[in-house]
Amino acid sequence: MYVADEDLLEIFGVDDIAEARRRFIRLLPPKSNLKDFLTGDLPPTRARVASYLRLLMFLCWMQTTKTRMEGDRQFHEMFEHHLDFRPWSMNGLNGLWEHLRDHLRQTYDIDLDLPDITPYVQIGRTLRIAFPTWRDKHALIKVRELMAPSALLDPLAVASKLRTSGGVDGERNPSLKYNFEIFDSSRKRGGDEYIETAFWQAWYSVVSENTPFDTLEVAPGEFGEYELFRATPLGEKTPVRVPEQVTDFVPNAVAKAIRNGEVPMEDAGFGRARSLIAAETNLFLVRRDKLDRVKLDELVQSRPVDARWTLVLFRNRVRPELLRKTTAREFGWRGGIRVGGAMLGRAPYAPILGSPLDGQTRVTVNGSRIDMVAAEDGLRFPPGDHAGQVVGLRGNEARNVRLAAHAVEFGEARRLSYDPARDVSEDQFYQNTVPASVASFIPWSGERVAPSGHLVDIGEALYAKTARGLSFIDALEIIRRGLDGVADAPRDWDVLRSFTDAGWFDLTLLRRFPARRVLQRRLSAEAKNGETILITGPAPIAVLERLEETAKASGARLESVHGGSMWSLPRHLVRSPHRAAQLEFMQRVKLSAPDPTVQAKVSHGDAGGVHGYRVNARFDEDRGFFRPQEDQAMTEGLYRLEHIEGKSPILYRSMVAKRHAENFEASSIAILSHHARHGRQLFSYDGRLLRGAAARAALPASWARWASDRNICNAGPQLLMGKWEYLYPISEAEVGPLSALVSIVRKDTSAPTWVDSFTASASNKGRFVYDPQAQKIRSGNSLSGKRYQWQ
Repeated sequence: MYVADEDLLEIFGVDDIAEARRRFIRLLPPKSNLKDFLTGDLPPTRARVASYLRLLMFLCWMQTTKTRMEGDRQFHEMFEHHLDFRPWSMNGLNGLWEHLRDHLRQTYDIDLDLPDITPYVQIGRTLRIAFPTWRDKHALIKVRELMAPSALLDPLAVASKLRTSGGVDGERNPSLKYNFEIFDSSRKRGGDEYIETAFWQAWYSVVSENTPFDTLEVAPGEFGEYELFRATPLGEKTPVRVPEQVTDFVPNAVAKAIRNGEVPMEDAGFGRARSLIAAETNLFLVRRDKLDRVKLDELVQSRPVDARWTLVLFRNRVRPELLRKTTAREFGWRGGIRVGGAMLGRAPYAPILGSPLDGQTRVTVNGSRIDMVAAEDGLRFPPGDHAGQVVGLRGNEARNVRLAAHAVEFGEARRLSYDPARDVSEDQFYQNTVPASVASFIPWSGERVAPSGHLVDIGEALYAKTARGLSFIDALEIIRRGLDGVADAPRDWDVLRSFTDAGWFDLTLLRRFPARRVLQRRLSAEAKNGETILITGPAPIAVLERLEETAKASGARLESVHGGSMWSLPRHLVRSPHRAAQLEFMQRVKLSAPDPTVQAKVSHGDAGGVHGYRVNARFDEDRGFFRPQEDQAMTEGLYRLEHIEGKSPILYRSMVAKRHAENFEASSIAILSHHARHGRQLFSYDGRLLRGAAARAALPASWARWASDRNICNAGPQLLMGKWEYLYPISEAEVGPLSALVSIVRKDTSAPTWVDSFTASASNKGRFVYDPQAQKIRSGNSLSGKRYQWQ
């Protein structure tokens, strides 16, 4: 039984293992029942499975937790350390395991293979089920000492060494042997699935005690800034403030390069860069004092990461003969997004088959051969959706992977929800507020467009990855993969904002660390009028299929209403003229009502000081980005501040002449408020669409969702006159309440525009042009006597 500390943190939704331990103990049976379970005086029954199962999980966890004191190996003493009492007998433990075995077989047709009770009759079985105990780790340490450092993370070398060195002993370490076999089977199938096995997690934990393997990763954010991470070979990422924080976790060569101020990096795609041990590269993370000595003609590109470090691409830093040679690609599937027991089969996110590009590799999907697309990193699936059993064949070798056409639905129990004690909403003080409490229902009258297939792919991938929360940077990377190769694609952060404004996600900030996170919202339903139920929340294909079947069974129908742009998500309604059908649908679907809202009012930032903070960037009010700078003297402008110790979230401080300074926690609210404090026009409205008039001005997501609920039309990016703009389709009824909160200037759409002149010209007869105000294609027609003609 593998119960890691990280699992406990995820189960209880906390960041502190001590708090998770306290919550775990509170879930155990009362002390009197606990004693009776252990002694055997309280026999297990079907009704008591959940209660004693938590006890068994706790007994396994206490043997494997990293918080266990060094040398604390006596089972009874460990138990007493946590529960403050020592039972005189544990005769009941074997009976609990046997009852669980019988229960799993009868109820779920699952075979629980229990080890013998030796060498200790009372606790021997419990000692041998937990993984990894100190005995398992001791066996892995002995194997580690026999291996060369360069082979410690080679799965083939590790498997060979454990089999030939006697490191896997089924008698002494049955749980280690069991988990090793799972790892070895996964390794033989190819790909990176073995990384997720309990054995490899335990092996990496043992290996990393002596040899650091982590890397420093740089990833771009929403406002042109960069975020730094410490990334492990297991795919885990920990945010850090400065490169110096990772020196204890990266190889010595990288740590030395960080101290010297010049770190060799490799391009990891989508704007990311990752540290290298060798220096055969033209991409470097350079400290500013080192960069000052470099001549401008030696640079191709430089991008500030923070006030002290810059990501630099040199022109000819490396001689061609020193460039690393491409190594032979290991044959097997890698990458992809896990969907239950399969991988997502939508082409941008499907796994890649690593194989030499010599034409000898074949791929079949459900027995039929498919033509793969050759790329630098291997063979990729062609555009489209792929599902079923996929086999990669090369000679006598075969690598299997199962693909799913779309994500699977997550239940509420598996979703990490928003917690005010842990998270700060990107809407800050405007969270769950609405401009007007009266809920009218007037669908938007503009032209509606079906969503892009790329947007559907992105939605499936984001939904599959966000059930337990996802870092903001990782969400942007998923979107960039979906937009890769799309002509005239919108900005990645605008696509993420469209999902947030559509009610799929909450953008949050951690209270205890300067990091942004995407949390999945819950699905909800609300009756809007006599025949309509409005569905709000994440609606991937799996959810829509369930809603459609539930609606049919209730005598209603599911209807999807497109947005005003191909990059806007559709709204979903359940319609029926019969009240009985609506009630039956609500009873069947079991969705709760949306979060309660309150009337919005103009709010201001905190007027307190910023002791313990320092400036790391200043907002460019023309271009809408934060430019890194290290200037402690704040004059006028919007500044991004970081905590000196790095244990608090970032603050944004607005400095406006003749007005007191205000501090904000959310970047979008800080930008909106800073523009308002200057008296600038924030938005413009042309009678159909609301758009930002100031740099990076955006409505709080709560207000965008309110407007979408009233107009049944989601916001989204749209290409107008060669420029991407983020548009909110609203009617006149919403402009009044919004104008009381933010400044809105109305555009005069009655005055002739250049499009009107174009269509009125006789020389343009029969030619077509797009009218961005009317969102129509118009043609020139001077003989009709009309100014223009709708197409």
